[in-house]
Amino acid sequence: MQRIKEILICFLTLALHSFYMIAGIIFPIYAVFKDIQNDQIMWAVCDFILFFPIGTIRGLMYFAGTLIRSLYG
Repeated sequence: MQRIKEILICFLTLALHSFYMIAGIIFPIYAVFKDIQNDQIMWAVCDFILFFPIGTIRGLMYFAGTLIRSLYG
């Protein structure tokens, strides 16, 4: 029973660290890329300077929009 609990804690820790990496690193870079692609240079600068709060939210917004467009045409 103790071994299963240790494996579960290890898996949950890995999942949380993976989510933090995606939310904190990949989404802001994606937001900067999409802003430059849309000629919104000031937003790209804001995404880069305020990396975690603004970049993460805008990256998540762009990712959700892309996902919805791909699912619903």
